[in-house]
Amino acid sequence: MDFTQARIIIKSIIHNMIEKEEQYVHALDVLEAAFIVPLRSASPPGIRSDLEGFIDDVFGGIMNIRECNRRLLKMVHLRQREEGSVVSAIGDIMFEAVFEFMSPYPEYIRRRYPIAEKRLKDELEHNFEFRLFVESASRLSSGYGGAPRFHLKHLRGHAIFTCQIAF
Repeated sequence: MDFTQARIIIKSIIHNMIEKEEQYVHALDVLEAAFIVPLRSASPPGIRSDLEGFIDDVFGGIMNIRECNRRLLKMVHLRQREEGSVVSAIGDIMFEAVFEFMSPYPEYIRRRYPIAEKRLKDELEHNFEFRLFVESASRLSSGYGGAPRFHLKHLRGHAIFTCQIAF
């Protein structure tokens, strides 16, 4: 493989990474719009205990991760504006992002995700109204900006997959 072919491959990988990050951040925006906002505005709330505590336990860590990924995208988009639409290098940005992600991702995986899984499982098993809400929100999630239909578990678990790749 010559230098030109290698540069084309690198640019393609960078483009793909940017596209996937944009999709992930959009998916987390859909998570907020399709699940969190309606849960907060539901009357009655549909949660058997403290609604805000439940939302923080189940979604709090993932929203922190979304903010990290948004900052990463801002840095990449700034680079795109500086270099033109085709970015040739982002190693420095990714290096900086790894340091920023070192706190929220492991925190989410080690501490927040297991708590979220337990709270979500308990609520789904013991609260029929909440189970209906989640099923309905999953179906309606496709109406947010052309997003595919999302399953709550998939959206929350993607951070673990991302962390395994990054670390």
